Amino acid sequence: MIRTMRLHALAGCIALLGALACGGGEQAPQASDMPCASEDAACAPRDVSEIDVITGDVAHGAASGPHPDAPSVEGVLEKGLRESGQAPVHIAIRGIAQPESVRCDWHSVVRTLGYRENEIRFWLAIDEDEALPSPTEVKRRLMTHVNGMRADHRPEWTAWASALANGGVSSEYNRLKCYADYAVQGYVLGHGPRALTVAYDRQERGPSYDLYSRAHAAGAYRGADKLAESEFATALAEMAYEAAEELKQTVGSRQSVVFLTPMGAFGPVAVEAWQAVEQWDLQRADDGTVNAVRYGAREGDDEHTQTLANLVRRVATAAGSDAFAGKRIANASGITQYYRDIGAYGDITPGDGE
Repeated sequence: MIRTMRLHALAGCIALLGALACGGGEQAPQASDMPCASEDAACAPRDVSEIDVITGDVAHGAASGPHPDAPSVEGVLEKGLRESGQAPVHIAIRGIAQPESVRCDWHSVVRTLGYRENEIRFWLAIDEDEALPSPTEVKRRLMTHVNGMRADHRPEWTAWASALANGGVSSEYNRLKCYADYAVQGYVLGHGPRALTVAYDRQERGPSYDLYSRAHAAGAYRGADKLAESEFATALAEMAYEAAEELKQTVGSRQSVVFLTPMGAFGPVAVEAWQAVEQWDLQRADDGTVNAVRYGAREGDDEHTQTLANLVRRVATAAGSDAFAGKRIANASGITQYYRDIGAYGDITPGDGE
């Protein structure tokens, strides 16, 4: 891809890090602030009944590619697709992404208190009933792991240790996030407004220029010429542009069922968006049957197809019996209050409550 060729010199850091290199960008709008949150006729999504839905190719059927062991619908409802046990599905919408709304930008990596605590306990082998050490002691102990690494790996892992010890927002680590505004035609699971902002995790990572410079000096780029700061920022901006163009082709004007969860750890600074966990594109067969297609599913074929009616039945059955049923946010409009309840504004994004 052009992105890979253009950023060959950055390949090591992009693969290992998540850091800010060209600013945080604009926040995604809140779901509750979207224009079609009422029952007014003017807010109704456009008629798509006559649209022949054309699905994307197998490699890009999901915005950042499906998990190698993509679970069943029931598994997605209970545990989520990417972070097992950390991102259970809350709602599922049937709707259309508006291609003109697609945008991508780099955002600081954030860590909830719970995520930070779990990671520290894992890396330092601290039991659940044992109090965590101070941030200074956590970093000192994490550095015992880092100091045993190869010299060219230490700069980024030193930044990782510091970010994990301190928690909250990391200005050294950023991830590329993309957003699309959806006109919601209906809720397969839960209920809410007629327009939502959906976030897609692109998985690309970029270091700050300072961290890139330190990694370059340590030999992480195997003799490749060091980019100037302006070149570095331009390269990351091009990644964001190309990701947005790709996402437009993947989700834009396509009728889909999208499973959504609140942002978890590693979400961007703007938290009031729903994270896409899994997407099923809808196609109308010659006999009028509407089929749901999921790409890359490990259910016997490269692409798994079932009728929309069957998918809805499976969702309804699983949603009433899965392990997360009693904790799900049933109303999509409640996402802002959810982040207030878990302390996101005070912990993940200090001062960003407004």
